[in-house]
Amino acid sequence: MESPSEETHKETGKCSEVCDELGQTSLGEQTSLGEQTSLEEQTSLGEQTSLGEQTSLGEQTSLGEQTSLGEQTSLGEQTSLGEQTSLGEQTSLGEQTSLGEQTSLGEQTSLGEQTSLGEQTSLGEQTSLGEQTSLGEQTSLGEQTSLGEQTSLGEQTSLGEQTSLEEQTSLGEQTSLEEQTSLGEQTSLGEQTSLGEQTSLGEQTSLGEQTSLGEQTSLGEQTSLGEQTSLGEQTSLGEQTSLGEQTSLGEQTSLGEQTSLGEQTSLGEQTSLGEQTSLGEQTSLGEQTSLGEQTSLGEQTSLGEQTSLGEQTSLGEQTSLGEHITHSRLPSNIPR
Repeated sequence: MESPSEETHKETGKCSEVCDELGQTSLGEQTSLGEQTSLEEQTSLGEQTSLGEQTSLGEQTSLGEQTSLGEQTSLGEQTSLGEQTSLGEQTSLGEQTSLGEQTSLGEQTSLGEQTSLGEQTSLGEQTSLGEQTSLGEQTSLGEQTSLGEQTSLGEQTSLGEQTSLEEQTSLGEQTSLEEQTSLGEQTSLGEQTSLGEQTSLGEQTSLGEQTSLGEQTSLGEQTSLGEQTSLGEQTSLGEQTSLGEQTSLGEQTSLGEQTSLGEQTSLGEQTSLGEQTSLGEQTSLGEQTSLGEQTSLGEQTSLGEQTSLGEQTSLGEQTSLGEHITHSRLPSNIPR
């Protein structure tokens, strides 16, 4: 029996069951395929194509714009999806998959390694993205999203709660991360990034200027925070942390050893600074602040009441100390 011609496919607007066995099949625009359809490798589907549930597409499949795929659809490696593509729940995409702009993926979607998503892409809850995944600008990721290593997210990206980002993840400017977000080591966050409460950042994390971190945020060692950074209450910073100018730290903030704070830094009450901490000029420390040994404070520093300074603490000129300061060896030029 001879195979139907390509012209027959375009005239009928749908594929018969014999298409299941054809490689290098070409389907025209506005094609409709039923449930449990299987397409072989190098299949090409036109625009406004509709595929039913449990559809399986082979490798190197190309789908046109405004394509709609049903639930439990499986796409092979090197699959290309056009703009405004809609994928149902529990969709599985192979490695090196390319999705166009304004693509919508349902819940529990799995994307393979080296996947590329266009701008304004929307991913449902419990989405899993493989390593070296690239997401365009204005991408929205649902709750419990997992991103593999070396993932790159564009500007104005929004990540849902309980999102997990692996090592060497790069987030663009104006990125918003919800509560209980976990970022791996060597993570880079752009300017004007907002992190929710109970956020955990790995070692060697870099945060851009005007970054806002929620309460109970934990930053790993060798973390670098840009200027005008705001940290919420009960924030914990690891060793060798560097904070830029005009940084604001909330109450009960804990800074590890060898921490460096820029000029015009403001620390809330009950702040604890580790040994060998360096504070820039015009620094303001709240009440009940504790400074470790070998701490250095810049000029015009203001310390609140009941502040405790460790041994070998160095205070710059025009330093103002509140009442009940605990320090056995205050310099003679410090007003009491």
